[in-house]
Amino acid sequence: MTIYNQTAAVLAKDDRIPLLYQQASPGDRSILPMMLDREDSVGSTSADSPNDRLWSCFAEHGWMEPSQGGAPLPGSRGFRLTEAGRRALPVLLALLHKDSALG
Repeated sequence: MTIYNQTAAVLAKDDRIPLLYQQASPGDRSILPMMLDREDSVGSTSADSPNDRLWSCFAEHGWMEPSQGGAPLPGSRGFRLTEAGRRALPVLLALLHKDSALG
């Protein structure tokens, strides 16, 4: 199965992903492509924020993992992309943007 088919299958089965992505702010969504640019990047987000819920969902699918790197502030959580996430995220973002006005 190709990475496109794998990612599309996850997206079809987990209806939380488009909703959580839509609930994240445009600024939070813009972090994802930037994380792809650097292998060692760690994103930090406020605990229980829409972005935290999105990244936690990604972690459930093995695309992200919690990380203490980057010394998150109290009340925040750090996440990094996994190798699977580095392959899936470009496909996921393309699928989420395909038929929407999200940017």
